[in-house]
Amino acid sequence: YCAPAAMATAASLRYHIRRNAQGILNKHVRITSVYSIRHFSSPSSHLAVSTGSDAAVHSFTSQFLNRANTAVHDHQSYVDLVNQCNEAMSYWSKRNDKSGAINCQAIFDRMEELNTQSQAMEQQLFAINNDSFNSLISAWCESEEPWSAHKANEALEKMEEAHAKNMSASAEASSVKPNGISYNMVIQKWCQNMDDLSKWNIVDKIMERYIQRFHLDDEFEAAFDSQLFIAMINAYPLHRTSRIVETGQFPVDVPERLHSQMESLYKDAGVENCKPSVTTYNALLRYYSDRARSPWLTSRLLERMYMLYSKYGDEDMAPNADSYNIVLETLAKSKITAKAKMSGRTLLRMARFYVDGHEKAKPTVSSFNLVLSSAVSTGPEASATDKRIAFRVASIAFKQLQNPIFDSPNSETYGLMLEACANLLPFGSRKRAHVVNALFHSCVSEGQVDMFVIDNLRKAASTCDFNDLTGLDNIEELKILPSDWSRNVDGGGKDRIVVSTYGEVASNEASIVEGSEKSFIKQKYKSDRTMEKRGQKLLRGGRSD
Repeated sequence: YCAPAAMATAASLRYHIRRNAQGILNKHVRITSVYSIRHFSSPSSHLAVSTGSDAAVHSFTSQFLNRANTAVHDHQSYVDLVNQCNEAMSYWSKRNDKSGAINCQAIFDRMEELNTQSQAMEQQLFAINNDSFNSLISAWCESEEPWSAHKANEALEKMEEAHAKNMSASAEASSVKPNGISYNMVIQKWCQNMDDLSKWNIVDKIMERYIQRFHLDDEFEAAFDSQLFIAMINAYPLHRTSRIVETGQFPVDVPERLHSQMESLYKDAGVENCKPSVTTYNALLRYYSDRARSPWLTSRLLERMYMLYSKYGDEDMAPNADSYNIVLETLAKSKITAKAKMSGRTLLRMARFYVDGHEKAKPTVSSFNLVLSSAVSTGPEASATDKRIAFRVASIAFKQLQNPIFDSPNSETYGLMLEACANLLPFGSRKRAHVVNALFHSCVSEGQVDMFVIDNLRKAASTCDFNDLTGLDNIEELKILPSDWSRNVDGGGKDRIVVSTYGEVASNEASIVEGSEKSFIKQKYKSDRTMEKRGQKLLRGGRSD
């Protein structure tokens, strides 16, 4: 079928491909003769592409794309060529770069041209199959180009059109039929950069067609799983949420609809991979945490998780620490008056759930600190009763955290408790002075003092008490903390000192006398001696250069 000269050139080409000599191809080969498909489908050529070497695939791609015409001679010929094209497209789809997607698209476009030509010549169709489409979709999904999601969607729509056309022309099964992998790849790609409503509408329509095809086609190979729905829920634009009425009822907006669809696929259609889990519920919790009426929404969803776990006894549906912490964080950020009380109840339930044997629900220091944040932010406009309740919640949470089964309080815990004293207890009261004194001494003994603690100590304690507790006459004197105070603070461990604005340096050899009184042993340093120490700019009395 080929001219003798062309066949000789092709034989030489195959030899050099096996030697991985790409330069030889560029130097010697620019074939312009009309080759038959029989030439491409020869065993040696197919083997070269199958090896997956760069030289082999590059040479095949170059030859295939540079042919102006290709005549189809028999069924086996076009089948072999389609297989080689698919192998080349599979190679390019895994390149994860612009060249891979472009070459994959070029091969696919050339295959479409050959298909059109063979139809016009009334020959055996140059059939493009599922592998061709899925390789093209995969190539664009791996590409980082701005338009890659659009190109992947175009390939999926072409795939759907080809299937519909083939099914209408023949009662036989079509060689092109979208499957779950096709839809999953495109949806996941769109979810990576979901920054406006128009993009979401595209994803929503793709999912609608996906589910419709699953219900209408008994032979459809679906690939639904919970991760697909989680990706869509996380990608859903926040401004898309429907307005939530002030009745406190659980809203049925798009993320909830997606979750309901997933549950329906699991319960009604028996799709095991769509089984609801704590991960899917946590995605919903995160979504609702920024919505209006979020404290009630997240609390109701957490209650729903309890109900499902109690009903089915499935550990995959049981709330974990993330579930509780999302609800606690939502309450802490809210402006409702009763948030301290709600946070305390949520923490108590979390602790009981953990004690009952659910290790994944163990409260962390962050859990307790979120409850303290809710109490601290109750607000100055709150009534005396609300403040009393909020401080009681904070006190109970702090006492619970000292239980050996939980983690120890950290500097943030002590700082928040001091701030709770400043915000919730009457200034000048004996109770406030007693609690502040006990908290600071405990904080020092635990080595958890940092500037957050000092700042809130200044707010909570009177000037006299502050001076007695720190051994300093003025808060402005405190610049760097002694190492003994901060030995267990995150990032601590380095020697810390206290410097005054007048060049006076307080020794870091501080100690607790009789477990109750704290004092510094101060030493005087001359300012000029302090200024001579290289790399110790902080010892210049706090003055800027």
